[in-house]
Amino acid sequence: MVRTACVHPQYGEQESHPLDDTPTSAFGEISKAPILEILPARGDFDAPRAADPTILEGAGPNVGRSKLDLASGFRQPGDFKDPKVIWIHLHGFGGTTMCDMARAYGEKVTKAVDNCNLLPDACSTPKAFRIPCSKRAASVRYTFTAVERSLDDDDLVCSGQSGTMLLGIMLRDPLAGIKSTWIGNELDKGAILRAMRTGVVPRGFGFHFCLPPLDTYQHFDNFAVRTLSGDYDLAPGAMTAEHLAKAKEVLLKLDVVLIMEELSDHLAQLRAFFGWQVDLSRSPWKSHGHKIPKNALTDEEEAFLKKANELDYELFDFGKSLARQLTAHAQRRLAF
Repeated sequence: MVRTACVHPQYGEQESHPLDDTPTSAFGEISKAPILEILPARGDFDAPRAADPTILEGAGPNVGRSKLDLASGFRQPGDFKDPKVIWIHLHGFGGTTMCDMARAYGEKVTKAVDNCNLLPDACSTPKAFRIPCSKRAASVRYTFTAVERSLDDDDLVCSGQSGTMLLGIMLRDPLAGIKSTWIGNELDKGAILRAMRTGVVPRGFGFHFCLPPLDTYQHFDNFAVRTLSGDYDLAPGAMTAEHLAKAKEVLLKLDVVLIMEELSDHLAQLRAFFGWQVDLSRSPWKSHGHKIPKNALTDEEEAFLKKANELDYELFDFGKSLARQLTAHAQRRLAF
């Protein structure tokens, strides 16, 4: 039985997913969040020459290097002396699998039902309940936590040349992500497509597993750009090239960028930067069991959604190029 851990603590107890072998439950107030204690920051890091100069135009200081370029050697999973990891969990983009892998390869993570989220900061959490990266970096309980919501500046201050944490993400084909969320969260496809065609925010939704009532069309309308740019709740069709540029800037700050369809090609990043000795041949690492029917979308709906998600497709292409660059850097590091 596979697990689809998806719980939102602010809104009380939710029904468990039909494919979930772990029951969900209500969680406590924000005061019950883990006790945190400040740890010393790591030092600065050198940036090696980029493998692909064309992708680095306008890039930030984190591109082409890792916080693991330390005299002390490779990161040890679960070791609180080494930089901790924040995983940017784009909903429906393999975040549960990454959480399962983190647990398997020695990271200190939250209990399984929390899906590596640091409560009360869970799926689609409002800003008032979010746990910033400065507190995650100071945790004495967890070395790997996830962010399963839109990003803001507080999530990124630990990145960069002198940052104290490692940040990673997995991207996938936008249309595949749309289908996964539609099926896995049982969303009303017709209502969302009408909203996208009219530009009017849909109403009348209830909870759809961990996603709250107002988090619907965003997953169909340039979801990755919305999440990374921070302008998540703009109306359908409101994403622009400016938001795409913001999303690209965020990707350039990350230490690990994986592509779901090319995961086996990029395992060197997990080995070199996180210290995980990943072997996909020993486990399929598939944490969700919902199957996508071949006729999930009509030809007209697919054409409409591909056109509507042009910004996400451009970000996806950018991410694939960046992932290849980071993998090349990881392979060079592993070769020494």
